[in-house]
Amino acid sequence: MAKQDPVMEKMVESLRVASLDPEARELYEARAKALKDLNSIRGEARREGIAEGIKEGLEKGLKEGKREASRELAKKMLRKGFEVSDIMEMTELTETEIEKLMVEINNH
Repeated sequence: MAKQDPVMEKMVESLRVASLDPEARELYEARAKALKDLNSIRGEARREGIAEGIKEGLEKGLKEGKREASRELAKKMLRKGFEVSDIMEMTELTETEIEKLMVEINNH
């Protein structure tokens, strides 16, 4: 019955610990504290990992968004006849990237 009911399991465990001699009880409590500390550390590490993942995801998303905005600006500048060197300066895109955009524009 104690194996099925968590409350009963906890009570049986408490009685078992209470019946231990002082040295064994101290060892048991030290082990229980170490396990609790380990679980706490793991939980904190997990939370930190999740926070770092979110931060990296946001940074990547912002970088990709900025890159896409530069590409769109470059396309508009190409359509208006701006020089490639000016587009490179304004958008920080490479000449190769701008040439690819020219091909893309000409194919549409």
